[in-house]
Amino acid sequence: MGLIQSYMDRERRFDDVIYQVLGSDGHPLHLSVAGRPMRNAEGKVVGYRGVAHDTTARLRAEAQLRQAQRAEQLRHAQKMEAIGGFDHGVGHPLLLLYDAKTPRGQKVKEFNGLGNNPFNASVSLF
Repeated sequence: MGLIQSYMDRERRFDDVIYQVLGSDGHPLHLSVAGRPMRNAEGKVVGYRGVAHDTTARLRAEAQLRQAQRAEQLRHAQKMEAIGGFDHGVGHPLLLLYDAKTPRGQKVKEFNGLGNNPFNASVSLF
């Protein structure tokens, strides 16, 4: 409430000031408050007119979305780490789907005489 009071002390309008209060059930509520000064004929502020919106559900949904995005990023990082952890010297079939090259820079063209299906063969890199 201190932020709202600072606007009122300066006789300023305010929009979307978020603060937390305890609901009747003891759980926190997040409110968005806006207010406008009301003035008398002489221009003196005699009060404020305002509105408050309960933003608790929206804030919870945003937090759940951020949590789901972090979990997906973690799963993706773990997947990429697992793929990157294959032993490149063995010629794993998934790695052969890429433009594989030998240590001497020669392009891999044969799969040990077993045809061009990387799932049925391994590559000799030396």
